[in-house]
Order: sequence, then C-alpha cells, then structure tokens
Amino acid sequence: YGGLQFAPGSLLSCVAGMPFTGGWTNTPEAIREAGAELTRAGCDPTANRFCVVEVVTDGEPNLGTSSALSKADLEARSLQYGAELKAKKFIINSVGVGGGTGLTDYFLGTLASEPTDSHWARLDDFS
Repeated sequence: YGGLQFAPGSLLSCVAGMPFTGGWTNTPEAIREAGAELTRAGCDPTANRFCVVEVVTDGEPNLGTSSALSKADLEARSLQYGAELKAKKFIINSVGVGGGTGLTDYFLGTLASEPTDSHWARLDDFS
C-alpha cells in the first residue's frame, strides 16, 4: 500500500489508499506485519531509534464466522506478537475506538508498552 516511508504526507496517503474490507479485524496479523515492515525498513530500537507500532481498532480480534480461530485464540496471538515486539524494544500504542463488541480495556492495556497509562487510550469515535 505504498511502502513505509518516514514522511507524514506519505503515511497519510498510504492509509487513505487502503481498501476497507469491513466485517472483521485481523489484529494479530496486523501487529506481526507492522513489526516485519518496520524491521525491513531498517528500524532498530537498539540503535537509539523509536520504532512504534500504532494499533487502532474498533473491535475485538476476529476473522469472521468462517475462521476456526476463536476470539480468545486471536487475542492471545495478538498479545504474543505484541510481547515479541516489546521484547525487541518496539513501542506499541493501542487505541480502542467506540464501544466495539468484545473490545476490552484489559486487551488494550496488555497490548500497550509500559508505562501502559501513556500507551493506550479509548476514543468515542474516529472524528
């Protein structure tokens, strides 16, 4: 979707061009891919660089009714991938938007980097 670049305009253009498929939230894959993309781009938190993954979601991790993975499985994978990135000194900010079904403060806070008070939030809507 445009590749990772370190320019705000490029990032906004990339996000605006992403298709919205709707109906499900593949949070674990998004976290895994964000870490991989930052690594491919040369982001190295051990070299005094901030490598930040922003997780913004309006619902619980899910892959729709055809998936064999449960909400609990997907949440556990999300937290596992997040923990792996945090162990490498990546920063994870997690933001929950709205009152999405099953989206819990526990999940958002556990996914976020320490101190969690300054790395996660809930917003009423996207505006």
